[in-house]
Amino acid sequence: GDHAFSFGRLVEALAELFERDVHRAGDRASGEFLRGAHVDQVVAAALQVALPGAYDNAAWSRRSAVVVANILAGPLAELSDTLLGLLSPGGTLLLSGLLDSQAHGLCAHYAGRIPLEVASEKDGWVCLRGALPE
Repeated sequence: GDHAFSFGRLVEALAELFERDVHRAGDRASGEFLRGAHVDQVVAAALQVALPGAYDNAAWSRRSAVVVANILAGPLAELSDTLLGLLSPGGTLLLSGLLDSQAHGLCAHYAGRIPLEVASEKDGWVCLRGALPE
């Protein structure tokens, strides 16, 4: 359904970030592999996951290079302090699971702490992306 697209775009955005970091490190072979059919496997293997209520806040605080949330717009706003508290300076926040009509309001909610922009959109669903200032 529509949420499947939303999550799929989220995985693609993660793959783009991962590929950018691989190229930044100069690992061209890994970059070529990422453009192959195994992007989802590479991304999944590179991720450490902190699920709500099942992680040590002190261990994760301000240490995550990428924070991903694929939930509805209301919880994305309610959890903004928690999500941003996990993100390291310069890290990337990806928010998905919201409608195009909700993107402006969510960007405004996060404004002043992290600039967000639409990373992708399809059929009225969007994925927002932003980098936490250093």
